[in-house]
Amino acid sequence: MVCSTTIASNCDYVTIPNGSNGDGRSCMVRTAAPSANIASEHADHYGGGTLTCVSASSDANEIVSDTFTLGVFFNNYEGTTNNRGFCLNYRQIIC
Repeated sequence: MVCSTTIASNCDYVTIPNGSNGDGRSCMVRTAAPSANIASEHADHYGGGTLTCVSASSDANEIVSDTFTLGVFFNNYEGTTNNRGFCLNYRQIIC
């Protein structure tokens, strides 16, 4: 699921600048009002239970980026009952 920076969002998220799906599909990102998904070449913020740049998708994807930058944002919105953390595997693709 993609966490949008244009919408007030309560989700925790990681940032991967200029990320895109490794399988070549377009990213589907949420927009401000009216809330809708639009196709985008890249996404930067990822949150929810599945790493993908397709908003509201439960299908995990490999995220590809041309920069080696990772950011993490946590808040206390979930409280202590549903805060599982995350695990992220990465690999460098030979140029």
